[in-house]
Amino acid sequence: MAHCQRSSTPEFQLIPEHCWKLDPLFSSCCNLFIGDILSIPSYPGGTQDNVFIYKNHPIRWVSIMGIVVKAEERAKFFHYGVDDGTGVISCICWKATDEEESLLESSMIKSTESLCDRMERFNLEQQTCLEVGSLVHIRGKLKLYKEARQISAFSCGRLSDPTHSLEIRAMTEQVEKYRRVYDVPFINNELREDLNEGNLKSMKQIAKEVSEQVLMVSRRDGFQDFHIHELETVTDIYRVCCQPCQEFTSTEPDQLPPLRQISQVLKEAVSCLLDKGYAFKSRQGRGLMHITLANKALTKDTLRILSTECKKVEHVNGCNFLHLFDLLRKRDAYMFITHAALRKVLNSLEERGAIVSCDQNSYIPVR
Repeated sequence: MAHCQRSSTPEFQLIPEHCWKLDPLFSSCCNLFIGDILSIPSYPGGTQDNVFIYKNHPIRWVSIMGIVVKAEERAKFFHYGVDDGTGVISCICWKATDEEESLLESSMIKSTESLCDRMERFNLEQQTCLEVGSLVHIRGKLKLYKEARQISAFSCGRLSDPTHSLEIRAMTEQVEKYRRVYDVPFINNELREDLNEGNLKSMKQIAKEVSEQVLMVSRRDGFQDFHIHELETVTDIYRVCCQPCQEFTSTEPDQLPPLRQISQVLKEAVSCLLDKGYAFKSRQGRGLMHITLANKALTKDTLRILSTECKKVEHVNGCNFLHLFDLLRKRDAYMFITHAALRKVLNSLEERGAIVSCDQNSYIPVR
């Protein structure tokens, strides 16, 4: 495809994370070419998992149409390789659970005959492995799995197109969407104000930058925990804390920032890390924090507990998130772990291919 790929690098002004939701594409299924989907990087500076960048748009959900070139059936899902002429991407289509099937059957009873037939056919397609060569339309969440792009589908349908007219029309519309939407950088009044404020940032903006800097320094220097007062001794972090701040403006441009600004910014930054699950409090107290993904013991213990629980009959189809959370909290080392921190660990394990999420609240280890 001639279009794929012009650029996924930030040649436009990046959107601050707090403004992502202002871009309609953040909450939409973007009809991108598979070649673009495979090459778009994670959004620079973002703290959310599985958010990617095309031009300056934050992308989470995608919609593709293509030919099935690989089809495998597993116990809980179908694994397809889909090709649209620009690339091949892996797609996971989950099978309906017994509860979802019973709900579907009850809804069919209340439906008209024609709607019942359509729903029955759709249910059959969801439970039957598609054949290689089938034309499919898949929509779902774009994720990283073993360092590769993968679509976790919430909609997977086979299309009948013997004359290829549907496929040609869809690709024509897709090129038009690129021209009118995807290739046009996003900017609105709120974002324009942020960009025009120059170097004078709010305390929340500086605190967010400090939290990102803490994570970067942690990865670079390999530290797994910290006290809040230790952060200002790190040159890279202290430099970010000292940026001109709207709440602590000074009439003298060369004047050092007040100690109150540095203290408040660090507190906000640590609070941000805790809220988003990038850190959790230590049981030792005295302000000690653990970096979630740098804590190798937490990752190993989570995987070990998950493997043990999934051997039990009641969890053979997946261990519930809250059950796993309760078991971890019973251990002294993790008594202050949060839901957000455990989500980070599970997402990391899933990206490495160590576990698979059955749904948003259940996980099974890869045996």
